[in-house]
Amino acid sequence: MSYLIVLLLGMLAALLQGTLFRALFPQSFVPDILLLLVLYSSLLHPMGKGLLLCFTLGMLSDLFSGAPEGLNALYAILLFALSKAIQARVFLKSFQAVWGLTILAFLLKVPYYALVSFLCGIRFPPAREAALIWMGEFASSLLLMPVLFYLVSKALGLQGGWFRQNQRSKPA
Repeated sequence: MSYLIVLLLGMLAALLQGTLFRALFPQSFVPDILLLLVLYSSLLHPMGKGLLLCFTLGMLSDLFSGAPEGLNALYAILLFALSKAIQARVFLKSFQAVWGLTILAFLLKVPYYALVSFLCGIRFPPAREAALIWMGEFASSLLLMPVLFYLVSKALGLQGGWFRQNQRSKPA
């Protein structure tokens, strides 16, 4: 059921990100809500179904942003797999670790888009404009992340806010 809820929230996020936020905020300060949902999904869902969900969230991002199909979907899959690999080696027990994953996700966006641009010949805005957009997206997403994670956790009925509670640690 949590997959369906995250998917529905992703559809709403794609709609808001592609329409309302672009109208309300400057072009260089629109948060990447779907990327945050991919990160949240990597913390909550197992590998198989989580990959499918993140691919779907990435395709929603592509469709609503006007990006070439598969551009954000591939990045969502790579980010999910990387996050799961990090989680397999590092126990993420604090919210600071989630901040670290988010910063890493945005830092990896730059080389990913540069590589895709080089390999596929996709033209992106000039470097100065792209840097301004990236910095605004990074800052606005970092500001939105705690609120979004809290709201998604509440929508999923998770106590404790950020992470799924261990079944054995629940008080009687």
